Amino acid sequence: MNRRSGFTLIELLVVMGIMVLLMGISTLGILGMRRGAELRGAAMSMRTTLMLARQQAVTKRQNVRVEIAADRMTVSYPTSAGSTNRTLYFTPGITVTPDEPTITFSPSGSVEGGAGTPTNTITDKSPGGGSKRIVIWKLTGASKEL
Repeated sequence: MNRRSGFTLIELLVVMGIMVLLMGISTLGILGMRRGAELRGAAMSMRTTLMLARQQAVTKRQNVRVEIAADRMTVSYPTSAGSTNRTLYFTPGITVTPDEPTITFSPSGSVEGGAGTPTNTITDKSPGGGSKRIVIWKLTGASKEL
């Protein structure tokens, strides 16, 4: 009776194959979660910037203009030394499609200009990416993520 304990080569290869498969699946899941987080982060940054621009208009009693491009947002308002511009750049691969590329908040906090409710669609251009919409109500200037 000469019994040796241990694993055979086939058993070790099967276990290693299962480990590689699990690592591949988890990597894809992590990448998908990361892109989703970037999309949610861009939406949150956009809403925060819009809320701050509205607050600046009400606090300083002056018009504050927000220009929205595919890859950035620029907030402009007059100061005693001229005008101030602040720019927020979105993560590469995240693009914004605005209904109105320029939004001006009045000192009352409402949005100046035409009728309707402007929306901004934030899209993740990577494979399997999603999209989010942000609506800005003209009467109140409030924004909400849909």
